[in-house]
Amino acid sequence: MLPTLWEQFGDDPFLFQHDCTPVHKASSIKTWMSEFGVEELDWSAQSPDLNPIEHLWDELERRLRARPSRPTSVPDLTNALLEERYLGTISFIMVLRSCPGARLLWVGLLLCTLVDASASLKFSGAEGQWMAFPMWNACCESEMSFNMKTKSSHGLLVYFDDEGFCDFLELLMNNGKLNLRFSIFCAEPVAVLSDMQVNDSQWHAVTVRRNFQNTTLIVDNEVKWVEVKSKRRDMTVFSHLFLGGIPPELRSVALRLTSNAVKDQVPFEGWITDLKVNDSAPVILNSAGVDSDACDDDNVCFNGGVCSVIDNEPTCNCSETGFQGKDCTEVHFHNLMSCNAYDVENISRLASRAPPPAFTA
Repeated sequence: MLPTLWEQFGDDPFLFQHDCTPVHKASSIKTWMSEFGVEELDWSAQSPDLNPIEHLWDELERRLRARPSRPTSVPDLTNALLEERYLGTISFIMVLRSCPGARLLWVGLLLCTLVDASASLKFSGAEGQWMAFPMWNACCESEMSFNMKTKSSHGLLVYFDDEGFCDFLELLMNNGKLNLRFSIFCAEPVAVLSDMQVNDSQWHAVTVRRNFQNTTLIVDNEVKWVEVKSKRRDMTVFSHLFLGGIPPELRSVALRLTSNAVKDQVPFEGWITDLKVNDSAPVILNSAGVDSDACDDDNVCFNGGVCSVIDNEPTCNCSETGFQGKDCTEVHFHNLMSCNAYDVENISRLASRAPPPAFTA
């Protein structure tokens, strides 16, 4: 089957599971893998923290088994995953082959990346507001950061967990100050409260830094940390990274929330910009009640002008365009003198390619 898959997909990456076991356990295909340069995933078995591929199979199977009826077709599977909100917006899912017990052998996933998380995001604080990003593997040493501005005294900023077992982390507004609370391996949760008042309608830089049992909260120049007394060093994370609130369906199913108290927190109201996870802007998977900034309007800056939000207003930087004015449409004087004025139209294209036809081995 593998040579056939290779011919079908060419140089495009694909994921394969052999005889209901991960590919790195199938000794019968070792020779073929070596000859064709197939990368072997050699993580330890039963270790979801270290083996994201195997964890994907386990997570999909667990969620589908919990449903009243199992999907019997590709559209049913797509709808099931969207309802579970496991992978956000899915353009296509193709099942080539399945094993007894509805265990998936190959799933092709194409995620639609339509909004840049580094943009300014406006959170209205309305009931049902939330934004989801891919799972942040905050088990060991990593960090996330963002800038925030608000005048509210309360609201949930960040939440993720292991979906109802032991581990979680939440960052919320408490009387105008940031309060971070987390737990590992069902240890007594610990918290750190910032001394800085951040509900002053001014921009504040926030960093959450994970280091095994230690978590540091940095607000502007203030640094505070706390350590949990757990028997395990690393944090387990299964859920999405949620910003500004959690989906209503999670509030209604307490067993899927590790921190029961989080369902009672009001959504965050204010602005968040420049969200980074380990220095990279994460993909926005899905959201409700959150507006991207005014720079998303196609008619803000022209001729290659760069839009940014200053004091909640879109502002164009025309310095590299040869134009000037509020929207970079006025021809600069030196360009008129040199007869070198250009009108550059910026066109964004979302390229898509239909998946290869389904087949069975």
